[in-house]
Amino acid sequence: MISMYDKISVVGALQTAIPFVEKFRDATFVLKLGGAAIRQTEVLQSILTQVRTLHILGMRLVIVHGGGEQATSLATRLGIETTMVDGRRVTDDSALEAVQLTLNGQINTSIVAAARRVKLDAVGLSGVSSSLITATKRPPVQIGANGSSQLVDFGNVGDVSTIDARILEEMLACNRVPVVSPLSADIDGNILNINADTISAQIAAALGADKLIYMSAPRGLMVSLEDASSLISLVDVKQLRGQVASGSVSDGMLPKVASAISAIDAGVPHAHFISYAMENSLLLEVLTSEGCGTMIVSEGGADLPT
Repeated sequence: MISMYDKISVVGALQTAIPFVEKFRDATFVLKLGGAAIRQTEVLQSILTQVRTLHILGMRLVIVHGGGEQATSLATRLGIETTMVDGRRVTDDSALEAVQLTLNGQINTSIVAAARRVKLDAVGLSGVSSSLITATKRPPVQIGANGSSQLVDFGNVGDVSTIDARILEEMLACNRVPVVSPLSADIDGNILNINADTISAQIAAALGADKLIYMSAPRGLMVSLEDASSLISLVDVKQLRGQVASGSVSDGMLPKVASAISAIDAGVPHAHFISYAMENSLLLEVLTSEGCGTMIVSEGGADLPT
């Protein structure tokens, strides 16, 4: 039996959420899930239950997933060495095989199956599907400052040329939730690995999304990783670029921060960093004024209340 206190709490939460439900009804959100969240069954179920709640409330969601940890684990079992540069994977032919098996096989199918368990109508696909993403193979690039730079060949790694978001729009119009693996291909059908954070930003821009939400382990951007109270609740892209230049953004967060900045620059109003480890973090970030993570806005926007 629900206590009177709990009933009052539920009513209060609903009253608090109503303005946000009205604001974001029919809005499009892109949710990027990291591999660590996907690996934990209970965590994934919780996330997808929250996605279903927003879906029922009239919000359109696209899920983009990574799976770097799982790909590295499989590569290790297969005796394939994994090389990372600035948080990005070097993908030779052997590594590409491991990435294909992991992303399009294990992870995408697992997410869609978990969605079925919570009665969320999800459809799995990748950037290769219906030419959703056309990419070009990345040429060797110079990484690092002049004093310690190196020429890096990322192998079978692509950069996005075009995104044809019609297949996603068709699914959203049918009240379905697309679940997108970042594997893509060039115009000739050669499979290329693309960082999932990058794909998330590009898809958010192509869809004219209202929010791009990254869900990973950290609560958000922190002034100090050792100080839980140092969470940065609101930051604009100018301030964020300054943090990157100062070196305060760690290697693993660099691709996420760079893609968040690119999404804002492309017209996505808000990007968010939230933690899958916090209960109901997705609902709290979307349906409350305080949120629970970090919200990134365009230059000058950090003077505005959250």
